[in-house]
Amino acid sequence: MLRACCDWIHALFGCACSVGLAFIGSMCRGGGDSVSVVEDHGGFQNIATAAHEIGHRNGMSCLTSSLQVPSQSLVPPGQLYSPDDQCKLIWGPKSYLCRGSEFGNVGSICTAMYCRDPSSGNDCVLHTAARGTSCGNKKWCEEGICTFSEKAPEIDESCALGDQPGIAFINKTCDELINELPQYCYKEKVRARCCSSCSKHYSWIAGCEYGDRVLGCKEFHCNMVNDPSVLTDCCNTCSYGTLIPTTPSLDFSVRPFTTEEPTRHRPATCVDSADINGQSCQRYIGEQGRHSCYNTRLSAYCCQSCRAVLSVQIPDCPYGDRLPTFCSRQVNVTERWCRNFRPHCCDTCTGSAPRVFGSPFVFIAVAVLLINDQLHSQVFSMDPSIVQQTFKAAPLTTEFFLQGSVMENSLETLVNRLKGLCDNADYQQESFQDHEMVFHIKNTSVPTPLVFRVRHSLVQTECWSLRYLGHAEVGDKNRPTLVRSYIDCPTSENVAQFIGELGFRMDHEFVVKGFYFHKGRMKITVSKFYKMNQPGNTTNDTIETVCPSYLVELSVVTSSGQEAVGDDMKNFAEQLKPYPFL
Repeated sequence: MLRACCDWIHALFGCACSVGLAFIGSMCRGGGDSVSVVEDHGGFQNIATAAHEIGHRNGMSCLTSSLQVPSQSLVPPGQLYSPDDQCKLIWGPKSYLCRGSEFGNVGSICTAMYCRDPSSGNDCVLHTAARGTSCGNKKWCEEGICTFSEKAPEIDESCALGDQPGIAFINKTCDELINELPQYCYKEKVRARCCSSCSKHYSWIAGCEYGDRVLGCKEFHCNMVNDPSVLTDCCNTCSYGTLIPTTPSLDFSVRPFTTEEPTRHRPATCVDSADINGQSCQRYIGEQGRHSCYNTRLSAYCCQSCRAVLSVQIPDCPYGDRLPTFCSRQVNVTERWCRNFRPHCCDTCTGSAPRVFGSPFVFIAVAVLLINDQLHSQVFSMDPSIVQQTFKAAPLTTEFFLQGSVMENSLETLVNRLKGLCDNADYQQESFQDHEMVFHIKNTSVPTPLVFRVRHSLVQTECWSLRYLGHAEVGDKNRPTLVRSYIDCPTSENVAQFIGELGFRMDHEFVVKGFYFHKGRMKITVSKFYKMNQPGNTTNDTIETVCPSYLVELSVVTSSGQEAVGDDMKNFAEQLKPYPFL
């Protein structure tokens, strides 16, 4: 079989321009006509034509039924040569695959592979991709058709073709341009040519996928309420946008060891009671990540394994980040960012969020300051440098909150509505069961006592915390929410003894059970309170409900001056009406 150009064919045979020619039935026949002529410009473009002409030499005509090609066990050429490589084989080393919506997508490459003609300014010439070229996830080209095959590789269809080689824009490669100015990725044309480089800067925050849209954003710009476009333009600096979930909800099968249902509230000692997806709890959690223990069904069956990965340092973050894929992608974790995304990234934000304290000493010092401030007496003497250091390490935060109630017969309706509105809708609602002790200290010169609250988790028994909740501020009737001072920090189990030594006395105690959802930085808690008939005894047979309704509370903890969160909370509360009215 000879390789020739169109002009040669015309000169030899006097025919119109064709890509192949052969004498029918001439295989192994003398006289010089046992030959096929095929025009081949490289890049596997004429494999079908060559096979067609060989068929003529074997005695087949164009009217004969199609030839059955035997299956190939070798790696197809499309897997050995990428579309960029195929273009180089056709047009030379300076050619590459043309990318963009005008040239189709990976699914159309089998019949529409456009290659850059390096001899022209910007011409792209239509070709077909080689057999075996990937055209989708577990798909490749077979006879010009994008076909599913178990032998085809898995690929990310959002960036199957990768970056355009060489210079992409303004004399820069994709990597150089996007590393310097990632905001270019907001342009569709740039994403088409530089999808791989853009994916490295993808933030998983809707409206802020590639960070700030303009240069020069500073934090003080975020408070320019007269110019609402600032939040959009400086979305990364201002932590503005809506989370795009990146960690899929768990889908697993359970093979219990016994017929008994596991308890959702784990006892002090427990064992695993099932295999998950055919493997042990320990192995499954090791593969999926400890955040999988937030699933209440999984943690009930895998009690021992979940206990092994439980952390007691942060009471509301026992298994680390709830969306670890999203959290691990954040390069610049700021205090502002954590105020917005801490419910999803509690472990990443440890030490950054304002409600987490660096050490027990910090809370003790703040407690002393609160006592001194409220009682107007120098009960404790403190060095001024320690006071300054304490306020720098643990500023008194502000809680914006709304409260309402819902009757038990409307609870299911409320829960379904929350599942549709909140970020953790793919998970079962996260439940809790706590024992709370309320302590106060009085002074005759101050009519209102100072109140501290000790909360102990009855589910994760290692978790203790100490809270200070100030009185709700009054005076501004136009404010959409209630506002109060707020401090919350993890402690050791002897916290009740410690504050008793400071002079506090326990006023009352109760058990609270419920569950909570998250919407951005907003926490929505639905809980029921139980009276303890025996002091210190929290078992179910010694407690009784205080009332048949559930408390519904919306809460955002932030620094002072963030009044805009009140409007967001009020808008969210409107969507819950009439269950409940907040």
